[in-house]
Amino acid sequence: MENYIEITFIPLEPAAENLEIIAAFLEEFPLETFEIRDGILYAFGKEKLWNNLQLNAAAELVSNFIQQAPTSRIIPGQNWNAVWEENYFSPINIRNIFGIRAEFHPIDPQVKYDLVIQPKMSFGTGHHSTTRLMLQGILEFSDSVQHANVLDMGAGTGILAIAAEKLGAESIQAIDIETWAAENIIENCIRNSCKNITSHCGDANMLRELNLHFDIIFANIQKTVLLEDAEIYLNYLNPNGLIFLSGFYFEDLADIRLKYESLGCTYLNSETEERWCAAVFKKN
Repeated sequence: MENYIEITFIPLEPAAENLEIIAAFLEEFPLETFEIRDGILYAFGKEKLWNNLQLNAAAELVSNFIQQAPTSRIIPGQNWNAVWEENYFSPINIRNIFGIRAEFHPIDPQVKYDLVIQPKMSFGTGHHSTTRLMLQGILEFSDSVQHANVLDMGAGTGILAIAAEKLGAESIQAIDIETWAAENIIENCIRNSCKNITSHCGDANMLRELNLHFDIIFANIQKTVLLEDAEIYLNYLNPNGLIFLSGFYFEDLADIRLKYESLGCTYLNSETEERWCAAVFKKN
């Protein structure tokens, strides 16, 4: 098996926004997987595809968004799965409903729905607080998900879209701005035998092209995007539809509420974890 390189990036505040920017800048480099742990971005690629010039170029490209120069280490190929499993992708059990695992993990017999996720360079393994909060919020409104038309914006690995299908959603559109994420969604849909999810590469403007209306919208992105694209989202949300938002800190909830309530939404609830927040609104 091939050796891998692990490169560590510690973002400046606001961490959520800078993590997205760092990942976007790194798209041009030979990386296969991103993982976020404790607010730090770990990027992985085959060692043979990297040299000091590339490491320096990557560091220079993201220098305005990180606290210090990135560090790197080599992970022996024969230990790659074991290291990833131990440190970056241990299985997750959410209320014995969703079990999230990689393909090399055994199935958790306690969970109702087994979700198999290979993240590649996409966010969304369930380890970040925002993903967990979104999944927990979806479970709180699981009755509304059944037979619903769902939109997953900033879908990453497609984990929220896959969870929605497992709960009985009728049709799901998953949109991500990164081409590799849109491809990763398709791959993860195949892994989970999903039939009702369509993957798209694009931003909120894709909604104008699709011209579809939704009963439920998921948007786990970042505060600036949630505010800038709020009107577009709500234009395609049916009356009495639900919109689940995350990717922002608890102290930003007031701004999020002000924006979405001004556009005709009713705030239903929110949850926090390690400063991260997720909120649910209903369109009037």
